[in-house]
Formats: sequence, C-alpha cells, structure tokens
Amino acid sequence: MKKLLISTILLVGLSTGVVAQKHPTPPPHPSKAQLVNSKANELDITVQSRKEINSEPSVGYKKNEARPAKSFEY
Repeated sequence: MKKLLISTILLVGLSTGVVAQKHPTPPPHPSKAQLVNSKANELDITVQSRKEINSEPSVGYKKNEARPAKSFEY
C-alpha cells in the first residue's frame, strides 16, 4: 500500500512538471495606455526629426542649384 501511494504521488508530480513545461505562462501584455504612450513618443520623435531636417537653412544655394547630400547614420 505504501509503495502504491509513493508511486502515485511521483506519477502525479512528474506529470504536472511535464504539463508545466509544455504550456509556459505567456508574457504580460502592455496596457492600452502604455501602447498609446509609446506610439505618441515615437510620433513625437519622428515629427521633431522632420522639423529639424526641414528647418535647416539653405544659405548660399540658389533654387535650382544642387545641394550636397545629407548623410544619415543609423
């Protein structure tokens, strides 16, 4: 009787370990407010960079004259 109890406890313990390995807990998802804030920050960054690019003065160049290419490093 003792061996039967020990073997069932071991069997149940090992089977729950296998089930836990097959189905890991999913990672937490960001809340809607966090998603909105991150997208707003990304948009602000792109708008600011576009404003900086467009606001650079083009001193010394005529309207149809070629300008040197701007180099962007990523």
